[in-house]
Amino acid sequence: FNQLLVGQNPNKVISKDTDSLDVLKDTIPVLIDTLEMVTDTSGVLDSNTIFKPTIDANITISSDSVVDQVVYGSRDSNYMDVVNNQIHLYGNAFVEFQDMKIQGAYLIFDFNTNIAHAFKEVDSLGLYMDRPTFTNPDQEFNYQELKFNFKTQKGIVYDAISKEGEFFLHGNKTKFLSKANDTLNLDDQIFNENAIITTCNHEHPHFGIRCSKLKLVPDKLAVLGPSNLEIAGIPTPLFLPFGFFPLLQGRSSGLIFPSEFTYDKDLGLTFRNIGYYFPISQYMDVRVLGDIYTNGSFATRVQSSYKKRYAYTGRVELGYSRIKRESSIDGSDELSTSFSIQLSHRQDAKAHPYRSIDGSINLQSNQYNSRTFNDFDNVFENKLRSNFGFRHSMPGTPFSFSMTLNHSQDNRTRKVTVTLPNINLNMNTIFPFKRKNVGSNDEKWFEKVNLKYSGAFKNFVQTTDTTLFTQAVFDEMQYGFSHKASTGASFRVAKYFNVTPSASYEELWYFRTLENQYNSELLFDTISIDTIPLTGQEVVNQDTTFGTFSENIVGGFETFRKFNSSINVSTQIFGTKTFQKGWLRGIRHVIKPTIGLSYAPDTRAKYIREVSTDPNEKFVDPLEYNPYQGGIFSAPLSEKAMSFTYGFTNQIEAKYFSKKDSTEKKFKIFNNINVNGNYNFVRDSLKWSDVRLSGNTTLIKDITNLNFAATYTPYLKSDNRSIDETVWSRRGRLLAFDNFSATFNTRMTFKKLKAIFQSDNKSDDKKDIKKGNKTKKKIEAGSIYDLLEKFSINHTYQVAVRRIDEVDTLMVNVHSIQLRGRVQLSKNWELTVGNIAYDIKNKSFI
Repeated sequence: FNQLLVGQNPNKVISKDTDSLDVLKDTIPVLIDTLEMVTDTSGVLDSNTIFKPTIDANITISSDSVVDQVVYGSRDSNYMDVVNNQIHLYGNAFVEFQDMKIQGAYLIFDFNTNIAHAFKEVDSLGLYMDRPTFTNPDQEFNYQELKFNFKTQKGIVYDAISKEGEFFLHGNKTKFLSKANDTLNLDDQIFNENAIITTCNHEHPHFGIRCSKLKLVPDKLAVLGPSNLEIAGIPTPLFLPFGFFPLLQGRSSGLIFPSEFTYDKDLGLTFRNIGYYFPISQYMDVRVLGDIYTNGSFATRVQSSYKKRYAYTGRVELGYSRIKRESSIDGSDELSTSFSIQLSHRQDAKAHPYRSIDGSINLQSNQYNSRTFNDFDNVFENKLRSNFGFRHSMPGTPFSFSMTLNHSQDNRTRKVTVTLPNINLNMNTIFPFKRKNVGSNDEKWFEKVNLKYSGAFKNFVQTTDTTLFTQAVFDEMQYGFSHKASTGASFRVAKYFNVTPSASYEELWYFRTLENQYNSELLFDTISIDTIPLTGQEVVNQDTTFGTFSENIVGGFETFRKFNSSINVSTQIFGTKTFQKGWLRGIRHVIKPTIGLSYAPDTRAKYIREVSTDPNEKFVDPLEYNPYQGGIFSAPLSEKAMSFTYGFTNQIEAKYFSKKDSTEKKFKIFNNINVNGNYNFVRDSLKWSDVRLSGNTTLIKDITNLNFAATYTPYLKSDNRSIDETVWSRRGRLLAFDNFSATFNTRMTFKKLKAIFQSDNKSDDKKDIKKGNKTKKKIEAGSIYDLLEKFSINHTYQVAVRRIDEVDTLMVNVHSIQLRGRVQLSKNWELTVGNIAYDIKNKSFI
């Protein structure tokens, strides 16, 4: 072996033709200077004098040597076995030859055979540590053990792991053949024995295709022999006689093989998802896919994905299907066509500071998904929604603009609702009278007046998926404008009172409204036709209808205007009682009373319309209706209202003395207790409203939430209906009880439950609690507590009391318990239990 090996010492040179005994006798050879000094004819040596090396032409190169130098080294140590002509390298050892590199914990290089033998490192417990690697420009192997011949460039790798494209290849025994010394092959070849191909990146994959033999051409193709699917190390009955896996890097046009072969008694044999792939550019690609049925039906889809970094990403899919089935009535062909438009687009947050376009569209006709696909998700997908829009924040102004498409579709009822466009112009709250460069202390009352505006235009239609994009859609389309403006202010009066006046105005423009019509014609409806047995004469049974109603959408410009105003006054009242001794050290009660006056004009009398119900004037009983019902904007009609409103919000807190840390601590008795009602000046009767009381608090260390509500009425009742007679006039009281309800919601996790059962009264545990540490009693691994640690129990109990015919009736409305959580089966597997609920009241599972 006369090829030079370059190691850690560049001055150390070993030749195969040199006798090993001579090497032992004289380990420091005399280096002969091969550089001759070129004589300067001028006799003067310059600093730029060039020395020319002299090459000994008598040195011959063995035909068995490798064609290039081999570089080796190690981090820890190495020693030379002169007898066997080997070098042993320890600790991050490596051997490099041309563009190939071997790394391992322990490495032996044999100069006689040109073979490098690498091993995996084993720690003091006998466990394998980091896996060694073998790399070349085409692939990288992780292995347990490796043998590689640098001359023939062939290698054997044991327990190798390599990555090709999106796949990970695990081989029990792998043979590597380099293309460098093989005149018959233009590519490197890898042969695997007892291999598994998978997309799982774990060292021990959770799933994959196990094959006895595998041939791999890097970056091109993997060919499998007989193989079967393996899950969690367990073989399955799913068997493949052979398989081909393309391993091409990058994108290129090519045929897409069918992903499914199915059979349907009506459609015949199906070849699904056959097509072609086109990489348009580095930002975009296109897939043309189709489904072919042997009965003549077909479906086609065009899919395109696009992405530009820091700009946008999205996907577009257009689908069309033409399905032919045989009629069950007369055997004729029934054709059904449908289409689908799907779009998703997301703009990167860094693309533009104040303008964005994003959203998704999922629009189908004639139940496209359920007719084209046969999987569960598509067949039983009943709700489809779309929301796609353009938004502009309009910097430098108080306005923001948006234009969106909104769509909802129900495949069960076949109803489709589309709003296109939905344009909104919103103005943030401004203070139009506020002066510039003036401090808050010098602020005048008129500077606190604010103004807000919002405008909208909508184009709306409700139709069916079979009439979508037909003339019927345009005939039923509704559109209109909406304007909303509001103003308000907040002033402090007499130091302790906040006064907040406000007013709002709304105006709606309609171009299509509802019109009810009465038809007084006599209509005959045939119910049945009977035959008289003896004479054979037919008897026609008819039902007569006199007068019918019809609802029509008519065109024309209509407006709806609504105005309301209010003024409210609020303050806060504090009450505190302290104690110097005992456990209870203080109680604090905060009352926040609010009174107000509101006014709204009558819109019912102004906009309500009537339609006659009888052509006879003696029986005039007109039917009233709202012409804006079902319109583009909601316009509920209401009577005139001028009301006095009142409300009280109460918060009750307490302070107690803790003997554990000798400090006073706060807790809330009630988070809030609300009391409110109103008095309407313009009503002809029952001017006082019911008094409503509500509140909530927490119990048992915040484990249970209590919500309660009660209603008291100022009027007497007859047949459970209020009459215009006060409780005060009959009973000498202001209010009478009407109803009460309380709901207890308790949520307890098994982790918290375990902590409660593990707690004891030992002083050590108490000290830990004082320090804020959570002391836990050790439980053996794998116990039932550990298995259910991520579970929670929810208990709901609702009780109500209602006064019916002057008798209070107690009833339990809800009493149920729910269990939900997760079970950690292993490090990589988890079982989720969504909801197990039992109705204790009705004694049944929910």
